[in-house]
Amino acid sequence: MIKKMAALSAVSLLIGSLTLCTGFAFSDVDARQATINENIPNETSHANEITVTIDKINDDVNKVTLSRGQKLNAGYGMDINTIHFESNGQAVITYTLRNPQPDEAYAEVITEAKVVTYLSSKYKPVAEQAVAQVPAPAPSLADSISEMMNKQIKELFELVKKGKVPDVAFAVHTNRIDEVRQAWGPADTQKSLGNGLIYDSFNVKHTVIGYNKGSQIFEIQSSLPAIQKWNIQRIELMLGKPTDTKVGQDSSIYIYAANDQFQLKLVVMNATGYVDHLSVLSPKDAVDIMEQIN
Repeated sequence: MIKKMAALSAVSLLIGSLTLCTGFAFSDVDARQATINENIPNETSHANEITVTIDKINDDVNKVTLSRGQKLNAGYGMDINTIHFESNGQAVITYTLRNPQPDEAYAEVITEAKVVTYLSSKYKPVAEQAVAQVPAPAPSLADSISEMMNKQIKELFELVKKGKVPDVAFAVHTNRIDEVRQAWGPADTQKSLGNGLIYDSFNVKHTVIGYNKGSQIFEIQSSLPAIQKWNIQRIELMLGKPTDTKVGQDSSIYIYAANDQFQLKLVVMNATGYVDHLSVLSPKDAVDIMEQIN
């Protein structure tokens, strides 16, 4: 019995000693952690405060350091955008700040977020945060379509200068109707004006080709759906006022002289103001060649 009591007393003393030791150990950790926390800079206070430090390199040059202080990790930083040298002797340094990105991992080490530059000692550095650039709004679908049509009209006029219209490989004055038939096959319809001038219609191509008795092409008409989305206001905005205008009951013809050889003719419906069809014309070739030869 005495031996059992002695053993229990020994165990109690041992447990008490462990408790005391354990208590001291935890207290020591808490104390050291508190010391560390006191040394960590507060991220919320003076978060965007920038200090400018000037260190003389020599009589002519200074080292200028912009700092946003100590940060908890390497994800913080700053960059110099521009330096403007003012007539009042100031060098205005614009900067941007870099902050940690949510999906990036950074070393958890206290780091000073700073950037350094060198300036003439004649200037006093002044730091200014760069104004955030607001991105321009994306163009709307209507704006994109409008811009596309403007581009098409400009491209059309360049083609007309060569005797061509969009999506047709043949050119007025240069090609002959035989070449067209060889490539496209026979015309769907044919119409003669009675003065040696004939028009062949190719419906699938939205194209009508006029040629003289010598088979020389003098006009190519196009009624592509894209062309019929243009109105005369847009055309005049892109090409200016027409050289000549012929007003009819249902439609009007607007004529633009592209050069000495070719004209652009636009047939516009009076009721809507939109193009029905257009053509490139060579007036010099719109004659009965065979009659001239005879």
